[in-house]
Amino acid sequence: MKNKSQRLKIKDWRQIFNLQSLIFLFLLIIPIIYLVTLAQEPIFGDPTEYTFIANILGIAHPPGYAFITIMGYLFQNLVPFGEISWRMHLFSAMMATVAAVFVYGTVKAVADWGLQISGETARLVALFAAFVVAFQTNHWQHAIHANPHIITATFLSANLFFLTKWQVTSGQNTQNSDRWLLAFCFSAGLGVTHHPLTVFGFPAYAAFIVLQRPLILKDWRTLIKMILVALLGLSLWLYYPLRSPNA
Repeated sequence: MKNKSQRLKIKDWRQIFNLQSLIFLFLLIIPIIYLVTLAQEPIFGDPTEYTFIANILGIAHPPGYAFITIMGYLFQNLVPFGEISWRMHLFSAMMATVAAVFVYGTVKAVADWGLQISGETARLVALFAAFVVAFQTNHWQHAIHANPHIITATFLSANLFFLTKWQVTSGQNTQNSDRWLLAFCFSAGLGVTHHPLTVFGFPAYAAFIVLQRPLILKDWRTLIKMILVALLGLSLWLYYPLRSPNA
């Protein structure tokens, strides 16, 4: 009887492991297809500007694009293969993939917690959502060449994911849930350094946070932490005054 019980546990564990492995493999399809369809040469216009500005650590046209400039510079110098322009296209593909993964995580959290869907079904629903976003025409076309719009989408996806995880875990462990809230604050601040368009979501974010935890307005310690972490993300803006004399 004991051996039979152990076998059942092993079988259940293998089933879960196999499903998780299958989900992971399916998610790998997203970057693979991006790589197959990735632009191979410079794309004239703004993508060329972002590639050139990142290469010389300059300052692009307003709003400056500090995030894509610094990250693009790192990609151009750390990726050991491909032309410089291809490496910048690769950066967009990576960010588009990250956005799809955030969508997967958000939908899975909502399905598990909000809709009370079983774990396996929740994963499949989340996988479907990630594929819908990843291969939607507008998302896909911006994923395969250097441009800032896909990065904006990635930050928005990250913000939604962190807030969703904060809501899901807030009733379980306040300390653990606040980590997700602080992760959101960092993502929100960092996103602004990429493009101020991300600010338009702030009123909705604030309303959601207050509705979820009304007493947070009196919790000055948490508010100070949120502000400090957001400023840490915004600190990337220091790139402009530090670099502009030499750019």
